[in-house]
Amino acid sequence: MKKRAFVTATLFVFSLIVAAQVVRADDTAEAREIQTQSKLVFKRYENRYFLSQVWKAGSSRGRQLLKSHAEEEIARSARLETTGEVTLIARLSPAHR
Repeated sequence: MKKRAFVTATLFVFSLIVAAQVVRADDTAEAREIQTQSKLVFKRYENRYFLSQVWKAGSSRGRQLLKSHAEEEIARSARLETTGEVTLIARLSPAHR
């Protein structure tokens, strides 16, 4: 996957389970192939998870979220064997105006 530079946007993430809203800056990411399913990719550091990428079915372009200060700090202190990546299949809907 190659990353495009100098493209920014705002991504709003809403949860039906947790009463929280997240606003994160991001860059465009590009996959080699068109994605067959929409998905959310999380980086895992021990027992903490951070949203890293958002992909929409039918497109080879996704969103690569910038690391927060908290994620950078946890990533520096996490042991290598406790890190990883988790992908969840998602249902994405258009933004409400």
